[in-house]
Amino acid sequence: MVNNIFLTKEYLYIVDTGQLIIHKYDRTGELHSSFDFGKIAGKPTVPPPPVGNILANEIDNQPFVTSKGDLMLSTVNFGTTKDKIFKLISWEGNELSEIGDVPEGSEFVLDNVKLRKEASEGEIPSFYKANSFPIQDYANPDEYFFVYSSLPKIAKYTSNGDKLWEKDISNTEADQSRGRFFKIMDKMNSSPDIRDRIDLEFYSSGVSSNEGDVYLVANTEPVVIHQFNNTGGLNLNGIHKKDGQ
Repeated sequence: MVNNIFLTKEYLYIVDTGQLIIHKYDRTGELHSSFDFGKIAGKPTVPPPPVGNILANEIDNQPFVTSKGDLMLSTVNFGTTKDKIFKLISWEGNELSEIGDVPEGSEFVLDNVKLRKEASEGEIPSFYKANSFPIQDYANPDEYFFVYSSLPKIAKYTSNGDKLWEKDISNTEADQSRGRFFKIMDKMNSSPDIRDRIDLEFYSSGVSSNEGDVYLVANTEPVVIHQFNNTGGLNLNGIHKKDGQ
């Protein structure tokens, strides 16, 4: 169940979230080695969908491979409490650091009754608060943007886990996503199936440029891409929209 791929100067990494394995291939296509991250990392907050479904890859709290070939793995697991969201380890399994603060009020046990109550009161569900994904800054390879896709918020960390800055994100697309979420959840509150819910994602993916800017894809239709500078400032001239899917 391939969830993501990463390409470095020498290797191609394929993330299999069905078997909790990362395969490492060299540039000739030969399998170099495999890493069983299920033995080290906690499971992501949302279980993978049934095998056979064709869906967009889940980006929050998923394995990430750095340009050096180190692994960033989620420490978030069901029923546990952590201070940091990711653990940075070498391919050999040596722990290097922990990165990404867990937002205050986060919970890692899905309580559908509480989630519905929080949504009905206009609050971001505590189960969603720790949902985040890293983006390596290619202008400063030892630094990472952390995008909290359900708050929304963006932060910057060093590979040692030191926080450089943190900023809340406010824009039209974020307001639209927030409004859509609470509107749909309000309708779902009348559903007899207490499990009915939707995810809250302000951003669905992102990438850094060689100059250190970061581009985030807003979870809207038509597609909107936001350009942020290296200090988290939104470039209003760097917002691009495209009709269609």
